[in-house]
Amino acid sequence: MAATADQTFWGFVMYVTNNPHKSIDNMTNDDFWEMVKQFAAVNVTASTITVATARDLADYYGYGAVDFGTLDFPKKTASGWAANGAGIACSTTYALNMTAVKQAGYPEDHVAD
Repeated sequence: MAATADQTFWGFVMYVTNNPHKSIDNMTNDDFWEMVKQFAAVNVTASTITVATARDLADYYGYGAVDFGTLDFPKKTASGWAANGAGIACSTTYALNMTAVKQAGYPEDHVAD
């Protein structure tokens, strides 16, 4: 039975945040992408995720997929963080998604309570 999207996502979060060898604070970009690559490789069948190929790594800076469908990136609103489905819309190409992610909100962008 295939893992659901939320099982895959939260499983990866658990894997990264509980790494006994490197904390997120001490992780390099290369460390992170190696964890992404290895997690994807070991879960291809269980999670129906795609392992980044050499071409993907060169063309898309490590993202195995560039069509993020109906996903949203978080954004800030006047009253706080955007509700489900009301964020910055993702797209189907790397270029459009890079434009969208540059508009996204991050935890460092604190919203006044």
